[in-house]
Amino acid sequence: MHNNSLLNSLILLLLTFSFCSCSSDTISIHKPLRDGELLVSKSKTFALGFFTPGKSTSRYVGIWYYNLPIQTVVWVANRNSPINNTSGILSSTQMEI
Repeated sequence: MHNNSLLNSLILLLLTFSFCSCSSDTISIHKPLRDGELLVSKSKTFALGFFTPGKSTSRYVGIWYYNLPIQTVVWVANRNSPINNTSGILSSTQMEI
């Protein structure tokens, strides 16, 4: 069940960011996304990265609207498995996403 959830999350991630075309807008084996970095869509509508919601101390990987004054998260990858520190890294086993 957990593997299906992870696979569904990765598919959603691929579909959401399939319109990113710059090499700096990708995650690859050699260029993971580290906590503190953002992957921003070409249209600058969405951002992917690590975030801490509200008064929580946990970190999550998610997608949110990039240019809104209040962070509005639209998708969370690890909702049931938060990270407890800022050492998160999102990488791909494929050549490029």
